[in-house]
Amino acid sequence: MTWFTSPVKGVAQDIYQQVNKGHGRIESREVTVCQQIDWLQERHPQWPDLHSMIKVSFQHQVGDKKSQENRYYISSSKLDAKQMAQSIRQHWGIENQLHWVLDVSFGEDLSRIRKGHAAHNMAVIRHAVINAVNLVREKQTKKRSIKQSLKLTGWNQDALAKIIDVFF
Repeated sequence: MTWFTSPVKGVAQDIYQQVNKGHGRIESREVTVCQQIDWLQERHPQWPDLHSMIKVSFQHQVGDKKSQENRYYISSSKLDAKQMAQSIRQHWGIENQLHWVLDVSFGEDLSRIRKGHAAHNMAVIRHAVINAVNLVREKQTKKRSIKQSLKLTGWNQDALAKIIDVFF
């Protein structure tokens, strides 16, 4: 983190900037990739495949309200800044899509489970169920949404059996 605020002179950095406008907001990202990290590899020999450090500066503006966030990564990848930006956006797109499915299908945001490890345990169960439903859906000719598939398991014993069979 501090390396990016005062980088070593003569060390190359690849920078990619992207600005998206739409739906009343402006989002800008600046991805900085440094692949000259010999000093970091020397400090962490347990990571022999370490090839780059990445900083992503994200700025979000809606009307007069502005926010900024920095994220830092280390990676075994040798991608340039533009490719890294695409890879990171794709990863977060998948994460956001999964969160949306969990919230719509299971009402996860409304969950009041808080004690001990219960919230984590329920998250594991929800993910397992989504994976099982997706495996069953891949085999079906008529595609249903995850929410529809879950509802069907409550109505139809055969549909429930197909999903349970995934676990055994």
